[in-house]
Amino acid sequence: MKTIIIADPAPLVLEGIQHILALFSEIQITGAYQTFGALKDGMSRSVPDLLLFDGSLAMLTGPNKDVIPPWKCWPASKTILLHTETNPAAIRRFLTEGVRSYLHKCVKPAELQKAIHCVLADEVYVQESVRQNILEQSLGLCNRKIEQLHLTKREIQIIELIVEENTTQEIAEKLFVSFNTVESHRKNLISKLGVKNSAGIVREAFRMRLYPNFHT
Repeated sequence: MKTIIIADPAPLVLEGIQHILALFSEIQITGAYQTFGALKDGMSRSVPDLLLFDGSLAMLTGPNKDVIPPWKCWPASKTILLHTETNPAAIRRFLTEGVRSYLHKCVKPAELQKAIHCVLADEVYVQESVRQNILEQSLGLCNRKIEQLHLTKREIQIIELIVEENTTQEIAEKLFVSFNTVESHRKNLISKLGVKNSAGIVREAFRMRLYPNFHT
């Protein structure tokens, strides 16, 4: 049986991942940590076959800017990286440095399972939507799609606030508009982006680089 350690700063996400991995009969969870310090302690006791690591965790370790990423600290463990990065160069750097699988944080359970199987088979796996996004960016297709959406400045503001996990009421208060106005904008965004809910808006925002790089 293969072993895995999970590291994610969000308790709810950490618990959800554990529930998903509990369905894998061939994998045993040997640790689940919310801080980089706790992860280091856990890895010092037992180095697992797999490490599922949230990329934001390293940023929570303090003022030290020379934090060594886990795929360099513990090369014996095959790292599956959860991240929000959409820059192709950055993703290539992760893979070159030793990451065995790159997944966006909006990844669905079925694709997480696929990634784990690939990594256990000693293969490199990049989430399908991320690969597609890299291809579209390299061909300049993302910018064309954004132009075709005809997003208003207000819609862009609301996308940013949705991605930053604000509720409809919180968005309304920050923009000094009514709850119903925000809901109307949200429904328009769902229609324009061709998604079903706010989670879809978040996914498309990262895939099309509407957030956080829209203004850059």
